[in-house]
Amino acid sequence: MDVLRSVDLKQQEIHKAQADLNKRKADLLAQAGFTALEEELKQKQANLDGILEKAEAIFKVEIGANGVGAIDGTPVVKGKLTREQGYTGRVVVLHNDVGRTPSGEPLEWHNVEALAREHAEQYGFDFYVRARELGGLWDQLVNERRNWPSSSARWCSVNCTSFTWLIMALYVVIKECGVDLRRQLMEGRVQVPSVGSVATVARIHPPFVVLDRATEQIRPVTEYLEDLALSDSSPLTCRSYAYGLLRWFRLLWLLEVDWERATEADVAAMVGWLRSAPNPQRRRRVPGAPEPGSVNLRTGKPTLARGYAKRTINHALSVVSGFYEFHGHRGHGPVINPVPSSPQRRRALSHLSPLEPKPVVGRARLRQKVPDRPPRAIPDRLWDELFEAMGCERDRALLEFSVSSGARAAELLGVTPEDIDWAGRQIFVISKGTRLRQPVPASPQAFVRLALYLDEVGTLKPGESIWRVRRGDDRPLSYWALRRIMQRGEPSAGHQLDLA
Repeated sequence: MDVLRSVDLKQQEIHKAQADLNKRKADLLAQAGFTALEEELKQKQANLDGILEKAEAIFKVEIGANGVGAIDGTPVVKGKLTREQGYTGRVVVLHNDVGRTPSGEPLEWHNVEALAREHAEQYGFDFYVRARELGGLWDQLVNERRNWPSSSARWCSVNCTSFTWLIMALYVVIKECGVDLRRQLMEGRVQVPSVGSVATVARIHPPFVVLDRATEQIRPVTEYLEDLALSDSSPLTCRSYAYGLLRWFRLLWLLEVDWERATEADVAAMVGWLRSAPNPQRRRRVPGAPEPGSVNLRTGKPTLARGYAKRTINHALSVVSGFYEFHGHRGHGPVINPVPSSPQRRRALSHLSPLEPKPVVGRARLRQKVPDRPPRAIPDRLWDELFEAMGCERDRALLEFSVSSGARAAELLGVTPEDIDWAGRQIFVISKGTRLRQPVPASPQAFVRLALYLDEVGTLKPGESIWRVRRGDDRPLSYWALRRIMQRGEPSAGHQLDLA
Protein backbone atom coordinates (compact mmCIF):
# COMPACT_ATOMS: atom_id res chain seq x y z
CA MET A 1 0.00 0.00 0.00
CA ASP A 2 2.82 2.41 0.85
CA VAL A 3 4.48 1.59 -2.42
CA LEU A 4 1.30 2.37 -4.38
CA ARG A 5 0.84 5.61 -2.48
CA SER A 6 4.45 6.57 -3.24
CA VAL A 7 3.98 5.80 -6.93
CA ASP A 8 0.78 7.87 -6.97
CA LEU A 9 2.57 10.80 -5.38
CA LYS A 10 5.38 10.52 -7.90
CA GLN A 11 2.87 10.56 -10.77
CA GLN A 12 1.20 13.66 -9.33
CA GLU A 13 4.57 15.37 -9.09
CA ILE A 14 5.35 14.42 -12.67
CA HIS A 15 1.97 15.77 -13.90
CA LYS A 16 2.49 19.00 -11.97
CA ALA A 17 5.99 19.42 -13.36
CA GLN A 18 4.68 18.75 -16.88
CA ALA A 19 1.91 21.33 -16.39
CA ASP A 20 4.42 23.88 -15.12
CA LEU A 21 6.64 23.14 -18.11
CA ASN A 22 3.75 23.58 -20.56
CA LYS A 23 2.75 26.84 -18.88
CA ARG A 24 6.32 28.10 -19.07
CA LYS A 25 6.53 27.09 -22.71
CA ALA A 26 3.24 28.89 -23.47
CA ASP A 27 4.52 32.01 -21.71
CA LEU A 28 7.71 31.93 -23.73
CA LEU A 29 5.80 31.44 -26.99
CA ALA A 30 3.43 34.26 -26.12
CA GLN A 31 6.33 36.52 -25.26
CA ALA A 32 8.05 35.63 -28.51
CA GLY A 33 4.80 36.19 -30.37
CA PHE A 34 4.31 39.62 -28.83
CA THR A 35 7.91 40.49 -29.64
CA ALA A 36 7.45 39.41 -33.26
CA LEU A 37 4.18 41.33 -33.47
CA GLU A 38 5.82 44.41 -32.05
CA GLU A 39 8.65 44.14 -34.57
CA GLU A 40 6.13 43.68 -37.38
CA LEU A 41 4.19 46.77 -36.29
CA LYS A 42 7.41 48.79 -36.13
CA GLN A 43 8.33 47.62 -39.62
CA LYS A 44 4.88 48.51 -40.96
CA GLN A 45 5.08 51.94 -39.36
CA ALA A 46 8.51 52.47 -40.91
CA ASN A 47 7.19 51.42 -44.29
CA LEU A 48 4.20 53.74 -43.89
CA ASP A 49 6.47 56.66 -42.95
CA GLY A 50 8.57 55.99 -46.02
CA ILE A 51 5.48 55.90 -48.24
CA LEU A 52 4.20 59.19 -46.83
CA GLU A 53 7.59 60.83 -47.38
CA LYS A 54 7.59 59.60 -50.95
CA ALA A 55 4.06 60.85 -51.45
CA GLU A 56 5.08 64.28 -50.21
CA ALA A 57 8.05 64.29 -52.59
CA ILE A 58 5.81 63.31 -55.48
CA PHE A 59 3.36 66.08 -54.67
CA LYS A 60 6.11 68.68 -54.46
CA VAL A 61 7.75 67.64 -57.71
CA GLU A 62 4.69 66.76 -59.80
CA ILE A 63 2.14 69.21 -58.47
CA GLY A 64 4.23 71.96 -56.90
CA ALA A 65 2.55 75.22 -56.06
CA ASN A 66 -0.23 74.96 -58.63
CA GLY A 67 -3.44 74.44 -56.71
CA VAL A 68 -5.29 73.16 -59.74
CA GLY A 69 -2.75 70.32 -59.90
CA ALA A 70 -4.59 68.74 -57.00
CA ILE A 71 -7.06 67.44 -59.54
CA ASP A 72 -4.35 65.15 -60.94
CA GLY A 73 -3.16 63.92 -57.56
CA THR A 74 -4.89 60.58 -57.82
CA PRO A 75 -3.29 59.44 -61.11
CA VAL A 76 0.14 60.60 -59.91
CA VAL A 77 -0.05 58.62 -56.72
CA LYS A 78 -1.61 55.67 -58.53
CA GLY A 79 1.13 55.50 -61.11
CA LYS A 80 4.20 56.33 -59.05
CA LEU A 81 3.31 55.35 -55.53
CA THR A 82 0.94 52.40 -55.33
CA ARG A 83 2.51 50.48 -58.21
CA GLU A 84 6.08 50.87 -56.97
CA GLN A 85 5.29 50.07 -53.36
CA GLY A 86 2.56 47.49 -53.90
CA TYR A 87 -0.12 49.49 -52.08
CA THR A 88 -2.84 48.86 -54.63
CA GLY A 89 -6.18 48.61 -52.84
CA ARG A 90 -4.94 50.43 -49.76
CA VAL A 91 -5.54 53.96 -51.01
CA VAL A 92 -8.63 56.10 -50.54
CA VAL A 93 -9.35 59.53 -51.97
CA LEU A 94 -10.55 62.18 -49.51
CA HIS A 95 -11.84 65.37 -51.12
CA ASN A 96 -11.98 68.57 -49.05
CA ASP A 97 -15.08 70.70 -49.71
CA VAL A 98 -13.98 74.34 -49.32
CA GLY A 99 -17.56 75.65 -49.08
CA ARG A 100 -20.02 77.71 -51.11
CA THR A 101 -21.00 81.35 -51.61
CA PRO A 102 -24.22 82.75 -50.07
CA SER A 103 -25.90 82.17 -53.45
CA GLY A 104 -25.00 78.46 -53.30
CA GLU A 105 -22.23 78.41 -55.90
CA PRO A 106 -19.16 76.30 -55.03
CA LEU A 107 -15.93 78.16 -54.34
CA GLU A 108 -13.63 75.63 -55.92
CA TRP A 109 -13.02 75.21 -59.62
CA HIS A 110 -15.89 73.89 -61.70
CA ASN A 111 -16.27 70.08 -61.63
CA VAL A 112 -13.27 69.55 -59.33
CA GLU A 113 -15.18 67.18 -57.08
CA ALA A 114 -16.72 65.33 -60.05
CA LEU A 115 -13.33 64.92 -61.69
CA ALA A 116 -11.76 63.68 -58.47
CA ARG A 117 -14.58 61.19 -58.06
CA GLU A 118 -14.10 60.03 -61.66
CA HIS A 119 -10.38 59.47 -61.06
CA ALA A 120 -11.13 57.55 -57.89
CA GLU A 121 -13.61 55.27 -59.67
CA GLN A 122 -11.20 54.78 -62.56
CA TYR A 123 -8.47 53.43 -60.30
CA GLY A 124 -10.74 51.57 -57.90
CA PHE A 125 -10.29 53.89 -54.89
CA ASP A 126 -12.92 54.68 -52.29
CA PHE A 127 -14.03 58.32 -52.50
CA TYR A 128 -15.00 60.44 -49.49
CA VAL A 129 -15.95 64.11 -49.11
CA ARG A 130 -15.24 66.12 -45.98
CA ALA A 131 -16.20 69.73 -45.22
CA ARG A 132 -15.02 72.26 -42.63
CA GLU A 133 -17.04 72.12 -39.46
CA LEU A 134 -16.55 75.85 -38.73
CA GLY A 135 -17.64 77.12 -42.12
CA GLY A 136 -16.18 77.17 -45.59
CA LEU A 137 -13.41 79.21 -47.15
CA TRP A 138 -15.92 81.94 -48.00
CA ASP A 139 -16.66 82.57 -44.35
CA GLN A 140 -12.97 82.62 -43.56
CA LEU A 141 -12.22 85.20 -46.27
CA VAL A 142 -15.19 87.51 -45.75
CA ASN A 143 -15.81 87.30 -42.01
CA GLU A 144 -12.37 86.57 -40.62
CA ARG A 145 -9.91 88.21 -43.06
CA ARG A 146 -12.32 90.82 -44.50
CA ASN A 147 -10.71 90.14 -47.87
CA TRP A 148 -13.08 90.37 -50.82
CA PRO A 149 -11.95 88.29 -53.83
CA SER A 150 -11.38 90.00 -57.15
CA SER A 151 -9.98 89.10 -60.58
CA SER A 152 -7.03 91.49 -60.21
CA ALA A 153 -6.00 90.16 -56.82
CA ARG A 154 -6.11 86.58 -58.05
CA TRP A 155 -6.87 85.46 -54.53
CA CYS A 156 -7.73 81.96 -55.75
CA SER A 157 -4.19 81.10 -56.87
CA VAL A 158 -2.64 82.62 -53.75
CA ASN A 159 -5.04 80.87 -51.42
CA CYS A 160 -4.74 77.61 -53.32
CA THR A 161 -0.95 77.79 -52.99
CA SER A 162 -1.17 77.93 -49.22
CA PHE A 163 -4.49 76.21 -48.73
CA THR A 164 -4.05 73.36 -51.22
CA TRP A 165 -1.27 71.76 -49.21
CA LEU A 166 -3.83 71.20 -46.47
CA ILE A 167 -6.03 69.58 -49.12
CA MET A 168 -3.05 67.55 -50.33
CA ALA A 169 -2.57 66.07 -46.91
CA LEU A 170 -6.17 64.92 -46.98
CA TYR A 171 -6.53 64.21 -50.69
CA VAL A 172 -4.68 60.87 -50.69
CA VAL A 173 -4.72 58.84 -47.48
CA ILE A 174 -2.68 55.65 -47.33
CA LYS A 175 -4.21 53.03 -45.06
CA GLU A 176 -1.88 50.26 -43.96
CA CYS A 177 -4.18 48.67 -41.39
CA GLY A 178 -7.82 47.73 -41.45
CA VAL A 179 -8.09 47.12 -45.21
CA ASP A 180 -9.02 43.63 -46.36
CA LEU A 181 -7.44 43.22 -49.78
CA ARG A 182 -9.58 40.18 -50.51
CA ARG A 183 -12.70 42.21 -49.82
CA GLN A 184 -11.42 44.94 -52.15
CA LEU A 185 -10.86 42.30 -54.82
CA MET A 186 -14.32 40.82 -54.39
CA GLU A 187 -15.85 44.28 -54.80
CA GLY A 188 -13.85 44.94 -57.97
CA ARG A 189 -12.05 47.93 -56.44
CA VAL A 190 -8.56 46.55 -57.07
CA GLN A 191 -7.03 45.80 -60.42
CA VAL A 192 -5.12 42.53 -60.67
CA PRO A 193 -1.65 43.46 -62.01
CA SER A 194 -0.93 42.35 -65.57
CA VAL A 195 2.37 40.62 -64.79
CA GLY A 196 3.58 37.38 -66.29
CA SER A 197 2.60 35.97 -69.66
CA VAL A 198 1.79 32.85 -71.66
CA ALA A 199 4.50 31.86 -74.12
CA THR A 200 4.59 29.38 -77.00
CA VAL A 201 7.43 26.86 -76.82
CA ALA A 202 8.93 24.57 -79.43
CA ARG A 203 7.65 21.31 -78.01
CA ILE A 204 4.43 19.34 -78.01
CA HIS A 205 4.08 18.46 -74.33
CA PRO A 206 3.11 21.15 -73.49
CA PRO A 207 2.94 23.63 -76.38
CA PHE A 208 2.45 26.58 -73.99
CA VAL A 209 4.06 27.62 -70.69
CA VAL A 210 3.31 30.32 -68.14
CA LEU A 211 6.05 32.82 -67.27
CA ASP A 212 6.26 34.82 -64.05
CA ARG A 213 7.20 38.48 -63.69
CA ALA A 214 10.89 37.54 -64.14
CA THR A 215 10.09 35.69 -67.41
CA GLU A 216 10.87 32.37 -65.72
CA GLN A 217 8.72 29.29 -66.19
CA ILE A 218 6.37 28.45 -63.34
CA ARG A 219 7.35 24.82 -62.90
CA PRO A 220 4.14 23.59 -61.17
CA VAL A 221 2.08 25.04 -64.02
CA THR A 222 4.35 23.52 -66.68
CA GLU A 223 4.07 20.10 -65.05
CA TYR A 224 0.28 20.32 -65.03
CA LEU A 225 0.10 21.51 -68.64
CA GLU A 226 2.44 18.70 -69.65
CA ASP A 227 0.12 16.15 -68.03
CA LEU A 228 -2.81 17.84 -69.78
CA ALA A 229 -1.10 17.54 -73.17
CA LEU A 230 -0.15 13.91 -72.52
CA SER A 231 -3.81 13.20 -71.74
CA ASP A 232 -4.64 13.94 -75.41
CA SER A 233 -5.94 17.46 -74.83
CA SER A 234 -5.83 19.77 -77.82
CA PRO A 235 -3.26 22.59 -77.97
CA LEU A 236 -6.06 25.14 -77.69
CA THR A 237 -7.20 23.50 -74.45
CA CYS A 238 -3.66 23.78 -73.07
CA ARG A 239 -3.60 27.42 -74.13
CA SER A 240 -6.92 28.12 -72.43
CA TYR A 241 -5.77 26.43 -69.22
CA ALA A 242 -2.48 28.32 -69.33
CA TYR A 243 -4.27 31.67 -69.39
CA GLY A 244 -6.59 30.52 -66.60
CA LEU A 245 -3.63 29.60 -64.40
CA LEU A 246 -1.87 32.86 -65.27
CA ARG A 247 -4.91 34.72 -63.96
CA TRP A 248 -4.85 32.63 -60.78
CA PHE A 249 -1.15 33.23 -60.13
CA ARG A 250 -1.53 36.96 -60.74
CA LEU A 251 -4.13 37.04 -58.01
CA LEU A 252 -1.90 35.03 -55.66
CA TRP A 253 1.01 37.40 -56.33
CA LEU A 254 -1.20 40.34 -55.46
CA LEU A 255 -2.33 38.67 -52.22
CA GLU A 256 1.26 37.59 -51.48
CA VAL A 257 0.13 33.97 -51.05
CA ASP A 258 2.19 30.99 -52.14
CA TRP A 259 0.33 28.59 -54.41
CA GLU A 260 0.90 25.73 -51.97
CA ARG A 261 -0.83 27.68 -49.18
CA ALA A 262 -3.88 28.85 -51.13
CA THR A 263 -7.24 28.46 -49.39
CA GLU A 264 -10.89 28.70 -50.29
CA ALA A 265 -10.82 32.38 -49.27
CA ASP A 266 -8.39 33.08 -52.13
CA VAL A 267 -10.64 31.23 -54.58
CA ALA A 268 -13.62 33.23 -53.31
CA ALA A 269 -11.64 36.43 -53.91
CA MET A 270 -11.01 35.34 -57.51
CA VAL A 271 -14.69 34.57 -58.08
CA GLY A 272 -15.75 37.89 -56.56
CA TRP A 273 -13.26 39.78 -58.72
CA LEU A 274 -14.46 38.01 -61.88
CA ARG A 275 -18.07 38.83 -60.97
CA SER A 276 -17.45 42.53 -60.36
CA ALA A 277 -14.43 43.57 -62.45
CA PRO A 278 -14.90 44.81 -66.04
CA ASN A 279 -13.71 42.55 -68.82
CA PRO A 280 -11.09 44.35 -70.99
CA GLN A 281 -12.38 42.53 -74.08
CA ARG A 282 -15.75 44.26 -73.69
CA ARG A 283 -14.31 47.72 -74.34
CA ARG A 284 -15.94 49.35 -77.36
CA ARG A 285 -13.47 51.21 -79.56
CA VAL A 286 -15.74 51.68 -82.59
CA PRO A 287 -18.01 54.75 -82.37
CA GLY A 288 -21.66 53.80 -82.32
CA ALA A 289 -21.03 50.23 -81.15
CA PRO A 290 -23.75 48.84 -78.85
CA GLU A 291 -23.13 49.15 -75.15
CA PRO A 292 -22.25 45.94 -73.27
CA GLY A 293 -25.39 44.24 -72.02
CA SER A 294 -27.73 46.09 -74.40
CA VAL A 295 -30.38 44.27 -76.43
CA ASN A 296 -30.71 44.38 -80.21
CA LEU A 297 -34.20 45.75 -80.86
CA ARG A 298 -34.55 43.93 -84.19
CA THR A 299 -33.44 40.45 -83.13
CA GLY A 300 -33.94 40.59 -79.37
CA LYS A 301 -30.43 39.25 -78.83
CA PRO A 302 -28.46 40.75 -75.89
CA THR A 303 -24.82 41.69 -76.28
CA LEU A 304 -22.21 40.38 -73.88
CA ALA A 305 -22.24 42.09 -70.48
CA ARG A 306 -19.46 44.39 -69.28
CA GLY A 307 -17.98 41.83 -66.89
CA TYR A 308 -16.92 38.22 -67.18
CA ALA A 309 -19.51 35.65 -68.22
CA LYS A 310 -20.70 33.01 -65.77
CA ARG A 311 -19.31 30.26 -67.97
CA THR A 312 -15.92 31.97 -67.83
CA ILE A 313 -16.04 31.99 -64.03
CA ASN A 314 -16.95 28.29 -63.91
CA HIS A 315 -14.15 27.53 -66.38
CA ALA A 316 -11.68 29.40 -64.16
CA LEU A 317 -12.80 27.30 -61.18
CA SER A 318 -12.39 24.09 -63.19
CA VAL A 319 -8.87 25.10 -64.24
CA VAL A 320 -7.74 25.86 -60.68
CA SER A 321 -9.47 22.75 -59.33
CA GLY A 322 -7.76 20.51 -61.89
CA PHE A 323 -4.40 22.11 -61.13
CA TYR A 324 -4.64 21.38 -57.40
CA GLU A 325 -6.13 17.94 -57.98
CA PHE A 326 -3.10 17.03 -60.12
CA HIS A 327 -0.57 18.24 -57.56
CA GLY A 328 -2.55 16.74 -54.68
CA HIS A 329 -2.27 13.35 -56.37
CA ARG A 330 1.51 13.82 -56.41
CA GLY A 331 1.64 14.89 -52.75
CA HIS A 332 2.20 18.61 -53.38
CA GLY A 333 0.16 21.66 -52.53
CA PRO A 334 -2.52 22.02 -49.85
CA VAL A 335 -4.07 18.93 -48.28
CA ILE A 336 -7.59 20.03 -49.32
CA ASN A 337 -8.37 21.36 -52.77
CA PRO A 338 -9.16 25.08 -52.30
CA VAL A 339 -11.91 24.90 -54.94
CA PRO A 340 -15.15 23.55 -53.41
CA SER A 341 -16.67 20.53 -55.10
CA SER A 342 -20.03 18.74 -55.04
CA PRO A 343 -19.56 14.97 -54.59
CA GLN A 344 -23.31 14.40 -55.03
CA ARG A 345 -23.29 16.13 -58.41
CA ARG A 346 -20.19 14.25 -59.51
CA ARG A 347 -21.68 10.87 -58.59
CA ALA A 348 -25.01 11.69 -60.25
CA LEU A 349 -23.45 12.76 -63.57
CA SER A 350 -20.51 10.35 -63.73
CA HIS A 351 -22.38 7.47 -65.43
CA LEU A 352 -25.29 9.32 -66.98
CA SER A 353 -26.41 8.31 -70.45
CA PRO A 354 -26.84 11.17 -72.94
CA LEU A 355 -30.33 9.88 -73.64
CA GLU A 356 -31.42 10.16 -70.02
CA PRO A 357 -32.61 13.42 -68.51
CA LYS A 358 -30.12 15.12 -66.22
CA PRO A 359 -31.07 14.93 -62.54
CA VAL A 360 -31.47 18.13 -60.56
CA VAL A 361 -28.43 18.28 -58.28
CA GLY A 362 -27.20 21.25 -56.28
CA ARG A 363 -24.20 23.17 -57.57
CA ALA A 364 -20.94 23.28 -55.66
CA ARG A 365 -20.23 26.43 -53.71
CA LEU A 366 -18.85 29.36 -55.72
CA ARG A 367 -20.12 27.81 -58.97
CA GLN A 368 -22.28 30.15 -61.02
CA LYS A 369 -25.77 29.32 -62.21
CA VAL A 370 -25.71 29.16 -66.01
CA PRO A 371 -29.15 29.38 -67.62
CA ASP A 372 -30.00 27.19 -70.58
CA ARG A 373 -29.84 29.01 -73.88
CA PRO A 374 -32.76 28.10 -76.16
CA PRO A 375 -32.02 27.81 -79.88
CA ARG A 376 -32.57 31.00 -81.82
CA ALA A 377 -33.59 31.50 -85.45
CA ILE A 378 -33.32 34.35 -87.92
CA PRO A 379 -36.38 35.37 -89.95
CA ASP A 380 -36.24 35.05 -93.72
CA ARG A 381 -36.48 38.82 -94.23
CA LEU A 382 -33.48 39.51 -92.00
CA TRP A 383 -31.59 36.65 -93.60
CA ASP A 384 -32.07 38.18 -97.05
CA GLU A 385 -30.80 41.54 -95.76
CA LEU A 386 -27.76 39.93 -94.19
CA PHE A 387 -27.03 37.91 -97.32
CA GLU A 388 -27.16 41.03 -99.49
CA ALA A 389 -24.73 42.76 -97.11
CA MET A 390 -21.99 40.28 -98.05
CA GLY A 391 -19.68 41.91 -100.57
CA CYS A 392 -18.50 39.02 -102.77
CA GLU A 393 -19.18 35.38 -103.66
CA ARG A 394 -16.58 34.15 -101.18
CA ASP A 395 -18.35 35.88 -98.30
CA ARG A 396 -21.76 34.63 -99.44
CA ALA A 397 -20.44 31.06 -99.72
CA LEU A 398 -18.92 31.32 -96.24
CA LEU A 399 -22.20 32.56 -94.80
CA GLU A 400 -24.19 29.79 -96.51
CA PHE A 401 -21.86 27.06 -95.28
CA SER A 402 -21.70 28.50 -91.76
CA VAL A 403 -25.46 28.51 -91.34
CA SER A 404 -26.48 25.42 -93.29
CA SER A 405 -23.73 23.04 -92.11
CA GLY A 406 -23.40 24.25 -88.53
CA ALA A 407 -19.65 23.72 -88.72
CA ARG A 408 -17.36 25.65 -86.41
CA ALA A 409 -15.29 28.47 -87.85
CA ALA A 410 -11.99 26.60 -87.42
CA GLU A 411 -13.51 23.47 -88.98
CA LEU A 412 -14.85 25.38 -91.96
CA LEU A 413 -11.59 27.26 -92.56
CA GLY A 414 -9.71 23.95 -92.73
CA VAL A 415 -11.69 22.59 -95.71
CA THR A 416 -9.47 21.69 -98.69
CA PRO A 417 -10.44 20.81 -102.30
CA GLU A 418 -10.28 17.10 -101.38
CA ASP A 419 -12.87 17.64 -98.63
CA ILE A 420 -15.67 18.70 -101.00
CA ASP A 421 -18.19 16.01 -101.97
CA TRP A 422 -20.11 17.69 -104.79
CA ALA A 423 -22.33 14.70 -105.53
CA GLY A 424 -23.23 14.03 -101.91
CA ARG A 425 -23.60 17.76 -101.10
CA GLN A 426 -21.38 17.49 -98.06
CA ILE A 427 -17.97 18.60 -96.88
CA PHE A 428 -15.46 16.83 -94.66
CA VAL A 429 -14.13 18.66 -91.63
CA ILE A 430 -11.74 17.82 -88.78
CA SER A 431 -14.03 17.69 -85.74
CA LYS A 432 -12.94 19.68 -82.72
CA GLY A 433 -13.95 17.00 -80.21
CA THR A 434 -12.70 13.79 -81.80
CA ARG A 435 -10.21 15.43 -84.24
CA LEU A 436 -11.40 12.94 -86.84
CA ARG A 437 -12.37 13.66 -90.45
CA GLN A 438 -16.17 13.60 -90.52
CA PRO A 439 -18.77 14.45 -93.21
CA VAL A 440 -21.06 17.43 -92.69
CA PRO A 441 -24.04 18.07 -95.03
CA ALA A 442 -24.72 21.55 -96.39
CA SER A 443 -27.47 23.23 -98.41
CA PRO A 444 -27.55 23.16 -102.23
CA GLN A 445 -27.35 26.98 -102.27
CA ALA A 446 -24.03 26.77 -100.39
CA PHE A 447 -22.52 24.59 -103.13
CA VAL A 448 -23.86 26.95 -105.82
CA ARG A 449 -22.15 29.90 -104.13
CA LEU A 450 -19.00 27.83 -103.66
CA ALA A 451 -18.92 26.99 -107.37
CA LEU A 452 -19.26 30.68 -108.27
CA TYR A 453 -16.45 31.56 -105.85
CA LEU A 454 -14.11 28.85 -107.20
CA ASP A 455 -14.88 30.01 -110.73
CA GLU A 456 -13.48 33.43 -109.74
CA VAL A 457 -10.28 32.26 -108.02
CA GLY A 458 -9.49 29.34 -110.33
CA THR A 459 -8.00 25.96 -109.48
CA LEU A 460 -6.61 25.64 -105.97
CA LYS A 461 -3.62 23.60 -104.89
CA PRO A 462 -4.36 20.25 -103.22
CA GLY A 463 -4.13 20.23 -99.46
CA GLU A 464 -4.64 23.99 -99.09
CA SER A 465 -7.66 25.74 -97.62
CA ILE A 466 -10.21 26.75 -100.24
CA TRP A 467 -10.85 30.07 -98.46
CA ARG A 468 -8.22 32.61 -99.56
CA VAL A 469 -7.69 36.31 -98.95
CA ARG A 470 -8.62 38.72 -101.73
CA ARG A 471 -5.85 41.30 -101.22
CA GLY A 472 -2.11 41.03 -100.85
CA ASP A 473 -0.13 37.81 -101.05
CA ASP A 474 -2.04 34.60 -101.54
CA ARG A 475 -2.64 33.01 -98.14
CA PRO A 476 -5.45 31.19 -96.35
CA LEU A 477 -8.19 33.11 -94.60
CA SER A 478 -7.67 33.43 -90.84
CA TYR A 479 -10.26 33.22 -88.08
CA TRP A 480 -10.08 36.94 -87.37
CA ALA A 481 -10.54 37.77 -91.05
CA LEU A 482 -13.65 35.56 -91.11
CA ARG A 483 -14.91 37.28 -87.99
CA ARG A 484 -14.43 40.67 -89.62
CA ILE A 485 -16.32 39.51 -92.73
CA MET A 486 -19.33 38.63 -90.62
CA GLN A 487 -19.08 41.86 -88.63
CA ARG A 488 -19.19 43.94 -91.80
CA GLY A 489 -22.72 42.71 -92.38
CA GLU A 490 -23.92 43.67 -88.91
CA PRO A 491 -24.43 47.45 -89.28
CA SER A 492 -26.43 47.26 -92.50
CA ALA A 493 -28.57 44.33 -91.44
CA GLY A 494 -28.76 45.20 -87.75
CA HIS A 495 -27.63 41.72 -86.68
CA GLN A 496 -25.11 40.33 -84.26
CA LEU A 497 -23.31 37.24 -85.54
CA ASP A 498 -21.41 34.75 -83.43
CA LEU A 499 -18.67 32.46 -84.66
CA ALA A 500 -18.13 29.23 -82.73
